[in-house]
Amino acid sequence: MKRSHRRDLYRLLGGLLADAPPDALCEALVADRSVAQLADAVGGRLGDQLDQMHEVLARGVEAWRELRRDHVRLFVGPKKKLAPPWESVYRTSKRLVLQEAEQEVTRAYAAEGVGFEGMGQRPADHVSLELQFCAVLVDRRDRSKATASLRRFLDQHVLAWVPAFAADVQREARGDFHRALAGALLALCELEVICGPRRTARKKVALPVVSA
Repeated sequence: MKRSHRRDLYRLLGGLLADAPPDALCEALVADRSVAQLADAVGGRLGDQLDQMHEVLARGVEAWRELRRDHVRLFVGPKKKLAPPWESVYRTSKRLVLQEAEQEVTRAYAAEGVGFEGMGQRPADHVSLELQFCAVLVDRRDRSKATASLRRFLDQHVLAWVPAFAADVQREARGDFHRALAGALLALCELEVICGPRRTARKKVALPVVSA
């Protein structure tokens, strides 16, 4: 996969998981065909999931309202969050926020000199911030250092919980958009596991099966 495509995948998925996308963003994604073009570029199962996301967006305003309702149901509330978007929840037995994982992620961002707008408004281990951090590292010019930092962050954080999070989204989502988004996230995680350096000693990651 090209470095630019990998970066754009992390940016896209991270951005769509940050907040419920407004009409203007949905309209722009349809008009510039950025999701469809990325699907064509990466191909395979990942491309199929991106194609499904574009299909839903292309249905128009009512579909956009539905995906926003699903976003709130899954990640916001007001009832119990069906897919809590924080690493700490998935890595603690009591499923609590603001635990050790959040502190580790905060230190990882600081070590790379990375900050995000609105970081004070949500925990640093929010899925959207972790994915956008991956995009930043993929795009760094110092390739050898950035590649090592990215591999470490993927192994210690993203791959340790995002597959379980994405499986929850697939199971709980009512609409096609978030099921496809979760499928794309799972497929991307699977590629990161497959393409990781074999010499790197790390836990084997069990990835859920991506729904068609």
